[in-house]
Amino acid sequence: MNNNNNNNNKQQQQQTITTTGNTTTITTTTTMITTTTATTTTTTISKRQTIKVKENEG
Repeated sequence: MNNNNNNNNKQQQQQTITTTGNTTTITTTTTMITTTTATTTTTTISKRQTIKVKENEG
């Protein structure tokens, strides 16, 4: 039995950091592309993380 099933998996990650005042937002986007002989599946996962920095007012 000859099974020619070519699997091609690619993963791409992009990270964007935005700072406004004392709030930093990190957005991470991960795109995974899975290709078999007949089907291409694209999965995109987007995570957003917000970091607030409190200044010490003595």
